[in-house]
Amino acid sequence: DSKAAAAAPATQNSFQRTAVNANPNAAPAPAASQSAAAEAVPSNSPFANQSASDLSQRASDGLLINGTVNNGASSPFAQAARFGNNVRGPGSLYNGSIGVIEDNSVLDANSFSYTGQPTPKPGYNHFTGVASFGGPIRIPHLIRNGPFFFVGYQWIRSSNSVGNATNSYTVPTAAQRNGDFSLFAPIYNPGTGAPFPGNIIPPSLISPQAKALLNFYPLPNLTGASRYNFQIPIITETHTESLNTRLQKNIGNRNALNGFFAFQRTATDTPNEFAFVDKGSTLGLVAQANWQHRFNQRMFVHFQYQFSRNSTTTTPNFANRENVSGEAGILGNNQQAVNWGPPNLNFASGIASLTDGNAAANHNQTHAFAFDSTWIRGRHNISYLADFKRLEFNSISQQNPRGAFTFTGAYTAPPATGSAAPALGSDF
Repeated sequence: DSKAAAAAPATQNSFQRTAVNANPNAAPAPAASQSAAAEAVPSNSPFANQSASDLSQRASDGLLINGTVNNGASSPFAQAARFGNNVRGPGSLYNGSIGVIEDNSVLDANSFSYTGQPTPKPGYNHFTGVASFGGPIRIPHLIRNGPFFFVGYQWIRSSNSVGNATNSYTVPTAAQRNGDFSLFAPIYNPGTGAPFPGNIIPPSLISPQAKALLNFYPLPNLTGASRYNFQIPIITETHTESLNTRLQKNIGNRNALNGFFAFQRTATDTPNEFAFVDKGSTLGLVAQANWQHRFNQRMFVHFQYQFSRNSTTTTPNFANRENVSGEAGILGNNQQAVNWGPPNLNFASGIASLTDGNAAANHNQTHAFAFDSTWIRGRHNISYLADFKRLEFNSISQQNPRGAFTFTGAYTAPPATGSAAPALGSDF
């Protein structure tokens, strides 16, 4: 019994504690030390037949593996985990998050070509950033138990091609700009009814208004296409910001206050094939405040105020910058600076229409007051409420302030029968 009692402490764990300090790179221990280590292994251990050097190597390997996985758990100097959800201790009063999303068209394939010509790849880029933070408001020596708050913010920057494609158009050629229509069907002088010699319109018959507006058309950048001679990817830019905030506070056991404020602002740059860039802006905001009071266990009242506003504005490319119609000698349309720009030109022949957006401003807002109450009496719940709203709608715009011209080619057709391709210059 005395021998058994003496051998009991010499277990595998006690041997590992003895051998764990062994250094495999150190010089071999003296024979006396090796025999002492061997004698520390009980005769019924599975390691009884292994040499002292093998046992030392096992101990070193065990320290390396267990210590790496368990953060030093194989030693008395283990440390608590300090990352992620493994952190021990009470949770924080404040919570927050942040995130970023990014994608673009670097790895996208080229767009399908409707003309059969090589088309540039329209690019796009999207970036979204989000962040949130919330918790109690506490200021030492000033606010001890303030209201709980939450703030969320989102920021977006985006550039997209219209339709995710390269757009194709037909524009006047350099020869057509000078009145040369020799490659087209015969056109006729609307004053005499006779065809133009060589199918060329004399420069003196091309109106100064047509010459002025022709300057806004780009030159062709495609050759060999059967229908279109100009292509361009149209990239729109969109910037969006949104904010969401909330506050909540209980005052005693009878009063509860809460409210929120949120807004979103979006700004857009929208170009067209003529490189006219129209700017748009949208601003929406809403604010609400609530107060709930409990008189007793059977009667509650609630008051609410809400304000909301939505504003949209559109600013055309030439607004307040250049009076295109006035400088070209086109009169009779609106000459206010906010409506400056070219008139709309439409062609039956398929030539791209010259157009630009119209100025517009809309500002709508609402003030709303509401009251409701609940009274519990016996088996009955009695509820009553009242509200008041003031709505405002403010809109400033004109449907067609610069006017429009439509050209069908009828005046360049033969006097009696037949039709010809319309000429941009001759129709003015």
